[in-house]
Amino acid sequence: MLADQEVCARTLSRYGFLVLPVVDDGHRLVGVITADDLIEVAEDEATEDMYRMVGIRGEERVFGPLLPSVVKRLPWLAVNMATLFVAITVVNAFESVIAGTV
Repeated sequence: MLADQEVCARTLSRYGFLVLPVVDDGHRLVGVITADDLIEVAEDEATEDMYRMVGIRGEERVFGPLLPSVVKRLPWLAVNMATLFVAITVVNAFESVIAGTV
């Protein structure tokens, strides 16, 4: 059985193991996976998930060149700026109502 990293982490957690054996097709021991290894993998996967949520793909670097990142995000930045101006217009239109209730 080929188990992915998440299955290994769940197995370690569920049964309280400190290490998991790694065996080949002939069921010979070829190594072990420690809890520390899986913690590192879990941190890497969580970081990758967070990057994906904010639009950073795997090949991009957080501290990489600024210009390519801006160019890739420019459409969304433009949409955000447009909604900002819509919000400003709405607030200005109802400024007297807002001032009366505050």
